Amino acid sequence: MHFPLFTTALLFLAPLTFALPSPSPNANLEIRQQQQAPIQTITCADYSRIANYTAINSNSSLRAAFLQASPQGTDPTRVILDRASVEFTAKNLKFDQALNAQCGNLNHLSDLNAGAETEGLVIS
Repeated sequence: MHFPLFTTALLFLAPLTFALPSPSPNANLEIRQQQQAPIQTITCADYSRIANYTAINSNSSLRAAFLQASPQGTDPTRVILDRASVEFTAKNLKFDQALNAQCGNLNHLSDLNAGAETEGLVIS
């Protein structure tokens, strides 16, 4: 079968037409508004819970007892302790003067209570 030169050239150049960029149908795109995360205020109850979990997480014997006593099992409870420790560090709760003035230094209290646990209770 014989193809003319023009047909052969079109067959070779046809795939290039798909590879060439085409102008966008909507060249003037608007910039989306940036979503700002809402400012979350920490209540004294949340601060107390996070401080207690952080104190338990930092003491290996309390952590082991807490994990064994948990009805949820060790894996979900481990995640709770690890997240509380990360949240405590990330939000810098230990040195938040306004929160400590409002609620008291609950981290210090939870550390004292963790050291005084002698009745077989893991958390009170």
